[in-house]
Formats: sequence, C-alpha cells, structure tokens
Amino acid sequence: MKRLIQLSLVLFLFTNCSSSVFKTAYFSPAFEESRTNDKTLAILPFDVINHYKRKPKGETVQSLKHAEEMDAYIMQRDLYRYCLRVLSKDRYTVNFQHVNLTNEILMDKGIDYRQIKKMKQGALAKMLGVDAVITGEVHQIRNKWNTSFMVGFLSRNRQREKKVDARIAIHNQEQKKAVWKYSDGVSVAAEDSVLSLSRKLLRTVAKNIPYQKEPGKVVR
Repeated sequence: MKRLIQLSLVLFLFTNCSSSVFKTAYFSPAFEESRTNDKTLAILPFDVINHYKRKPKGETVQSLKHAEEMDAYIMQRDLYRYCLRVLSKDRYTVNFQHVNLTNEILMDKGIDYRQIKKMKQGALAKMLGVDAVITGEVHQIRNKWNTSFMVGFLSRNRQREKKVDARIAIHNQEQKKAVWKYSDGVSVAAEDSVLSLSRKLLRTVAKNIPYQKEPGKVVR
C-alpha cells in the first residue's frame, strides 16, 4: 500500500510537471480585441509550489512556504526583466508596469502574497491601474525522483532530476476569463539549478507574450 501511494504521488507530479515539454498556448475569442486595446500590463508575483520527495532536513513547513514566496517574487522580477529585453527590441505593442510599483500598490492596499491568488484578476488589474495582469503558476521538482520501485517504467527520465513547469495567463479588466494561457516546462539533469531552469523557461515566456508587432512568431 505504501508503494502504491508513493507511485501515485510520483505519477501525479510527473504528469503535471513534464506534460508541458511541448509548449501550448490558448487564445480566447476576446484576445484580438484585447491586443488592440490593452496598453499596459502588470506582472503579479507568481504562485509557486515546490515538490519534494521528502521534507529537507532542518526545514519547517513555515520555512518552506517562505522559500516559495521568495521564489514567487524572484520569478516576477525575472519575467519583468526578460520582457524589458524584448520591449527594447521594439517587438511589443504594450508596456509593463515596473514590478516595484506593482508590489508597492499591493502592499498599500493590504494585499499580501497569499491573498493575491484569492482575488479576481480583473479587480487586481483595475486596482493596479493597468489594462491587464500576467499571472503565473509554477511547480518545481527540487530533488531526485525516487524511482527504485519503478524500474523500466520511468527509466528514460532518471537523468531528469530537476523540473520546472509553468502555466502563465493574461487577464484584463473586461473579461472574466483569461484572454491567453501558456504552458511550458523544462527538465534537465543535476548540473542545472532550479533557479537556472526557471530563468530558461521565463526567457521563453517573455518571447511568447502575445502582444507583439509580429504575432506570427508567438506560439499558438
């Protein structure tokens, strides 16, 4: 029974964190109108979930949650930085609110990290004074898979010890549902850190933010 539960957990994480090896994007019917009308976007702190085979020694639930929050703000800033690089090449049709201003407004409104994902994105866009917000949900596999009981089933993935899987979405003030969703993932061997993996992924995300002057280059 213990091995069955363990197998189910690994399969759940494997399915959710490696299925996005193939980049996928969804555009709502309202996106073209949004691409025409939206001028300024804000990037929110990401919703980060770290997965471990077992709790790291010396860590508490509180310290692990704090680590997720720190990662959330690092990823927010990294995506902003990569978007500015694309913006500098005159490829976007929109601008991006500085992440410092975004976070200051949230703080002034009394909205902390844990409350962000409980709020409606359209309301957050209005509060921030932007046309749309970019949200991200990131799952990180931070240590080796325990595959000793799965010989042959996942053998081709034994060298892929660290994984980062992201789901990015854009919500504007006018639409109740996301006008764009994007899924992507990276998975490589131990020489890469989780942070380096997330940055590789976010560089790709920045290149695929769909508010571009040449929309044909965006993944669909």
